[in-house]
Amino acid sequence: MAVSPVLDGNRVNAHGRLIEWKMLTIEGDWHGLLYPFFIQWIEADHERLDLLKKEGVIKDHPAGKTTL
Repeated sequence: MAVSPVLDGNRVNAHGRLIEWKMLTIEGDWHGLLYPFFIQWIEADHERLDLLKKEGVIKDHPAGKTTL
């Protein structure tokens, strides 16, 4: 299987903060469904999670803690 080159990406979010990542894709598809992409955020996972909570992107569910 072939993969794309590693692509650098970035954008400024609604809070004015620069978000950066690297990503690649697997070329091809399975019955018309494209293969997934892989993304690596520049920030550490715990830093990204803390910022998303602080900015209100990640919130508690209105129904409270839910499980399946």
